[in-house]
Amino acid sequence: MSRFRQITYHATSQTVDLGAGLLWDDVYQALDPLGVTVVGGQISGVGIAGLILGGGYSRKSNQYGLSIDNAIEYELVSPDARIVCVNNMSYPDIFFGLKGGLNNFGIVTRFTMRAVPQTELLPANAFSSLRSRLSTVSITRFSINLLQAINNQLLYYNSTLGSKPGAWFQITVEPFLPTYFDNSQGGAYPHVPSSTPLLPMNIQFAWALPSDDNVFIDGIKSVTKAIRQAALADCQDVGGSKEILYPNYALEDTPLEQITRSRKPNDILSMQETETTSMETTYMETQQLHSSQKEAMKKIAEFSGEANELDIDEWLFDLNNLFSLMK
Repeated sequence: MSRFRQITYHATSQTVDLGAGLLWDDVYQALDPLGVTVVGGQISGVGIAGLILGGGYSRKSNQYGLSIDNAIEYELVSPDARIVCVNNMSYPDIFFGLKGGLNNFGIVTRFTMRAVPQTELLPANAFSSLRSRLSTVSITRFSINLLQAINNQLLYYNSTLGSKPGAWFQITVEPFLPTYFDNSQGGAYPHVPSSTPLLPMNIQFAWALPSDDNVFIDGIKSVTKAIRQAALADCQDVGGSKEILYPNYALEDTPLEQITRSRKPNDILSMQETETTSMETTYMETQQLHSSQKEAMKKIAEFSGEANELDIDEWLFDLNNLFSLMK
């Protein structure tokens, strides 16, 4: 996907077309001279596709909502190699699913995002890459008791694991306002307007050596559990079915139901299966149109630079098997 790197600003409609292979660094650098930006990522080196499809908390979220609330249209490659434009009018169910449903509904090659004003940027420093994991706890407020519990966890792990090579512990208290879901456009990731919206806490552990993987991963899981218990002890209503975790911060083994609490997980899976069945029917009808599929892949290649016949055949093979992967 790294060849999908187009950035097109439409001044009349105040929208920006973004190729799925871009990093947020590329997007901000290109849009900065134009005095506009999009509601996107906060960390250098992050790709745009995963963040948008997972929800997209941003430094602009207090003003404009999440990234998915500012996505107007998606260009999607379906399992039968069709290239379709997905918006709220053309394919409303898929449009809903792409708003927080990650990459479970096809291959997104382009995002059309709403442009918002941007003043001069002051870039942050970059540093060498480390091994790391993210985790999260959703809370309703940062009370003194909860902040003290967070500080105690940081002090403990700094004293027990701080001497490990590259050790780094971070629990980010992000300054989101209670109104930051007021611009919600709905989607598979639950985020409805509320007087006490859930605030995602970004918990991150980093380290240098593969041999330390288990001890740091176990550590971040213990921290997550301790902070969740502290929030419950603080009388915050975030337990059981009220707990909704932000997928882009959640650990990779997080159960689906902890991300889609306000919709039954079976509803999300059923929606995916319904759309997959529809695409499968079209796919079966076009199995004998291999040349047409290859033509579709050539159209994709036009966006992604030069591609030889072998490249196209490989991409076609991947798409022909996407249906089975989606199941």
